[in-house]
Amino acid sequence: MFYYQVPRLGSYLAIRLEYNSCLFEASYDAAVDNYKEVDQLNRDQEDERRAYEEEQAEIKKAKEDDDEVYDPKEKSWTPYQYAPFKTQKVQFVVCLNTMGQDQDFKEEQRMVALNVVKHYRESWEKIERRNLEKDVLQKTANLDFDRNYNDFWATQDDAELEKKI
Repeated sequence: MFYYQVPRLGSYLAIRLEYNSCLFEASYDAAVDNYKEVDQLNRDQEDERRAYEEEQAEIKKAKEDDDEVYDPKEKSWTPYQYAPFKTQKVQFVVCLNTMGQDQDFKEEQRMVALNVVKHYRESWEKIERRNLEKDVLQKTANLDFDRNYNDFWATQDDAELEKKI
């Protein structure tokens, strides 16, 4: 190989991009199970709250009928929260090169590159969480449909099938 002029050197910058990914099968399965459990706990708590309010209304009515002072007992109802998604570390490398410009990366350029990589990391984590949450909610919505069908329509459908047979 023959060079007519001496090649100029360049600078090379490599930045590690590491983020917590929640888009894998074990995370999805655990999230679906957690959403089912928390939704059931919240439904049970809502039923308990309704029963408690009805009981308090009956007590209030009975006390008012007897001309007594009603002193309501306050009870706090805190909804159950979903567990955070399982995550695993994912690593990439972002590389920059001045391609023979015979110059170094300035401190300002390095900071801009580092901030861009940080922005990528935060954006990817947020997008993955949002996508996983959307998938889990879609799956659990289908489970609600199936449960409602089994509760209300399955017996009627079975009875209609028996009539036709």
